[in-house]
Amino acid sequence: LTAESGIAGTNVISTVDLGCCLDLKFIARRMWNVQYRPKVIREPKATATIFRSGKIICLGTKSVEESRLAARKFVRKLQKFGFPVRFLNFKIRNIVAFCQTFPVDLAELQKVHKGYEPELHNRLILDQITGIRVSFLSARCINVCGEPVHTSQFN
Repeated sequence: LTAESGIAGTNVISTVDLGCCLDLKFIARRMWNVQYRPKVIREPKATATIFRSGKIICLGTKSVEESRLAARKFVRKLQKFGFPVRFLNFKIRNIVAFCQTFPVDLAELQKVHKGYEPELHNRLILDQITGIRVSFLSARCINVCGEPVHTSQFN
């Protein structure tokens, strides 16, 4: 997602497996700047939800690279505290992107997609079997959500 394309990433969600179980109450009581709720880091701006099973969900970053860096920072904090965690199975789960385009005639789209009810909701949502969800928010705003597809998956 680049500025040249006019599409801006607004949220990247990723997961990491730590390879061990964690005692969350122990972490919450002993580790500095940690609460028994989602933890936020400043750079890159991200939030992590850490599960007892050793899984982390990292969200709030703007790019895949930032998501990987933020997840590594969360893992490093746990390593410095003495937990035998590893950075395993990093995976991007969802990318939300936003762009402003040419004017979109939602009334015309409603004729094609009968499920659109402007009186009930101000957006037209197209869900395709590709796993990508496109939301037309207004006459010029489009929101795109979905798991990224890499060309290597098709080779």
